Amino acid sequence: MADQTKILAQECKSNLQQKELDKVAFIEEQRLLRTLGPKRWAEMRQLIKEQVDQFNLEKGHNVISWDDSHSYRISITRKEDGAKLEGGYEEQTKLAYFKSPKTAVNLRLTQVVRRNDVVFVTANSNTKAEFVNTAYDIAYGLIRDFLGR
Repeated sequence: MADQTKILAQECKSNLQQKELDKVAFIEEQRLLRTLGPKRWAEMRQLIKEQVDQFNLEKGHNVISWDDSHSYRISITRKEDGAKLEGGYEEQTKLAYFKSPKTAVNLRLTQVVRRNDVVFVTANSNTKAEFVNTAYDIAYGLIRDFLGR
C-alpha cells in the first residue's frame, strides 16, 4: 500500500511540474507571437511589394499597381482589367489573408511558433496538416496566381 501511495504522490508531482512547464512554454509562445508576429508580416508585405515592383520593372511599365500604404493591408490592382488582390493582417488573431474574387485567389495564413520563430502556416482542409510557408514563397505565389488567372 505504501508503494502505491508513493507512486501516486510521484505522479502528482510530475503532473504539477509538467503543468508549470506547459505554462512557461505558453507564455513564451505568446511573447514570440506578440513581438515577432507583426515583424514577420511586415517582412512578407515588403516582399510582396518587391515582387510587384520587380514584375513592373521586367515588363517596362506598370502592369499592376500597389494601392495601399497602410501597414496592415495590401491592395494591388491589375491595370488591364481592374482585378484587385486585397489582403491584410489581423494582429490580434495572428491571421493574414489574401483574396481576389475575380482571380479566385483566397488564402488564409495563421502565424505559429516553430523553433523559437514565428512562421505562417496553411492547413490542408481535409487532413488538417499544417504546411509552413516562407515569406518569399507566399509573395511569389500570390503575384503568380494573381497575374496568371
